[in-house]
Order: sequence, then C-alpha cells, then structure tokens
Amino acid sequence: MLHGDSLLVEIAKALPTEKFPNAIKDGLTDPSKPTNKEDLDGFRLEGGLLYRDHLLYVPEGGYRTKVLQKCHEDPLAGHFGVTKTLELILRGYWWPQPWKFSKTCDTCAQFKVTHHKPYGLLHPLPIPNRP
Repeated sequence: MLHGDSLLVEIAKALPTEKFPNAIKDGLTDPSKPTNKEDLDGFRLEGGLLYRDHLLYVPEGGYRTKVLQKCHEDPLAGHFGVTKTLELILRGYWWPQPWKFSKTCDTCAQFKVTHHKPYGLLHPLPIPNRP
C-alpha cells in the first residue's frame, strides 16, 4: 500500500468529523438503521479506518491533496502525468470522483496535448451595410 503511518493517523482522526464515512459506519455497525444495503457493498471498517474494496477512504480537508501530492510528484521518479497519477491513487486510496484533480496542477495544465485541428488564419468581419 502507498499510505504512511502519519497519514493513516491523520485520516483516522478526521473520519468522525465527516458526514459520508459516518453514514457508512452507521450502516455497517447498526443493521437496524434504514440504509440501502447496496450502498454498503465493498465497505468495511478496520482499525478505525474505512475501506472500500481494499482501498483506503480518504476524507476531504486537505487529506486528498496530500495523497495527490504524494502520488503526483515523487521525489525519486519526477513529475507524473494525470493518467499515471490516477493509477497510483487508485492502487491504495478511494474517494468519490478521484479524477477531478487533473485541473489543479499548473504543470499538467500547461503541457496537455491538444486534440483539435490547428487554428486557421483570422478573417476580418464583413462591413455592415447599415447601422
């Protein structure tokens, strides 16, 4: 797994303050609560942490940014692109819509490849006949 001990401790402390993991925890620990059982598929509690399909749930509040930085800018390997970073994140972590980070890195935004035809020459606007 990719997570370090200090990050695990921080995430464990942050989980009780967030709404989404609390709803999942309530559904897992108290079967009498009215929840959709399909929403709980793949989730499990282990050591105060929430996992979905063996991937650690990362709460909001800067923790996702820490995971992103850890996977995106490895000091030994250099600056990874969007695809490689998403692959590294999904090896050990999970949160809803993890791909939405791609617009946050200035370097990645500058060097994205364009997938359109080259822009043509500018043409002047026609002169109107009347006001």
